[in-house]
Amino acid sequence: MINRLGLCVNSKSITPLLKYISGGCNSYYNSSNSRSMTIMKKYGIHSNPIEQQIQNIEKQSERIKKEREQPLKYKRVVQSFDITPPDYSSVDFSLMPPPKITDSKLLNVAVIGAPNAGKSTLVNTIVGEKVCAVSHIEHTTRDTILGVFTRDDTQIIFNDTPGIIKNFSKKSKVREFVNMAWRIVTEADVVLLVVDATNNNAPDTQYIVNQLEQQMLEMLKEMKLDTVNSQGNKEFILVLNKVDVVKQKSALLDLISKLNEGNIFSDTFIISATNNVRIENLVNYLMTKAKPGEWQFEPDLKTDQTDIFRASEVIKEKLYGKLRLELPYHVVQNTIGWTPFKDGSLRIDHEFIVPKDSHKSIILGHQGKVIKSIYLESKKELEKIFNTKVHLFLTVKCKKIPENSVY
Repeated sequence: MINRLGLCVNSKSITPLLKYISGGCNSYYNSSNSRSMTIMKKYGIHSNPIEQQIQNIEKQSERIKKEREQPLKYKRVVQSFDITPPDYSSVDFSLMPPPKITDSKLLNVAVIGAPNAGKSTLVNTIVGEKVCAVSHIEHTTRDTILGVFTRDDTQIIFNDTPGIIKNFSKKSKVREFVNMAWRIVTEADVVLLVVDATNNNAPDTQYIVNQLEQQMLEMLKEMKLDTVNSQGNKEFILVLNKVDVVKQKSALLDLISKLNEGNIFSDTFIISATNNVRIENLVNYLMTKAKPGEWQFEPDLKTDQTDIFRASEVIKEKLYGKLRLELPYHVVQNTIGWTPFKDGSLRIDHEFIVPKDSHKSIILGHQGKVIKSIYLESKKELEKIFNTKVHLFLTVKCKKIPENSVY
C-alpha cells in the first residue's frame, strides 16, 4: 500500500503504526492537558467537564424559575399597604378639657423682640419640641404660636410673636405682624423682651424698649400706682440671648445698663437659647410668677397648633434656610394632602406657589438639588416629630398670587 505521502506500508505494519501514532497523540494530549490544568490551578481557574457545566446551568435555571414564581417583596408590601385613608367622619376632634389639678397655677407669657433675636428658638428649647419655625429670614414667624410648658402644678403658656421693627409704614403685612405682637403684650402676665446680645446698637430693640416704657407709664397712671413691682402689675423681663458668641463680655454690661435706663425691667437674664445655657434659671423664675388658675391644656401637650400647621412650619423653616433676600416673601405654601395609612405611616403633599418661573428655578435648584435638600431635611424632622415614617411630596407651581398673600 502506497499512502499519499509516497510511503509504502503493508497490512502487517499498519497496525503498529496506527498504535504508535494514536499513542503519541494521546501522550501529547495528556501531557498538554496536564500542563494546562497545572496552569489553571496555579491561577485559580477551574475547568469543569461539559456535563458538570450543563448540570450547573440546569440548577441555576431551576432556581430562577422558582424565584419568579414567588411574589416579590415590594408586592407583598403593596398588598398590605392600604392607600384608603381611615374614615374620620364619626370621630370627635375637639380637645378634651385639661385635668383639674388641686392648687394648679397658670402663667401667660408674651415673648417679644426684634426679628432674629431668638424668640422662636427660646420657646422651642423651653417646651422641648419644635413648635416654631426658626430661620435667618425676618418674620419667619407670621402668626402667634403657643408653646405650652407644664411642670408639677404649674403651666406656662409662651406666646411666640412676630418680630417688631420700628419702620413699617410702607409694608402693610409688617404692620399686621407688629400690631399682633403688641396685642399679645397687653394680654400677657409677663413679657419677655428677647434681645440679640451680639447686636447692641439695634434700633428696633431700643424702639421696643421705648414703647414698653410708654406702656408702663400709661398702666401705672390708670392703676394709680407708682412702683413697677406693685401687686397686679405686668412684669417686663429682659433676656439677653446669644451670649455664648459675644467676644467682649464687658459689652454685655454696657448693653444691660443701656436698656435698663428706664427702669422698667424687674429682672435680667443672660442666656443662649440655641445651646440651652441658663434656660433653667429663667424657667424657675417664671414658675415663681405663676398665679392660681386652671390649666388651659393637657399636661402632655406642647402647642395648640394642628399637626398640619406644625408640618408646614417645618417645611417653611427648611425652605427659608435655602433661600436668601426677598424670595421667601414671595412664596405661598399650602398643604394639599394629609393621608395617614393603616400601617402607621403618613403621606404629606405640600406645594410651593411662586409668581415667576425664575423663582421656581431657584427653589428647584440646579438638577433639583435645592428642592431635594429641602425634602430630605423636612422628612427627617417630620419623622422625628410625628414618630412615624413620612412619605413627603413637594411640588413647585408658578401662578399669580394675590397681593394680600405676599409679604
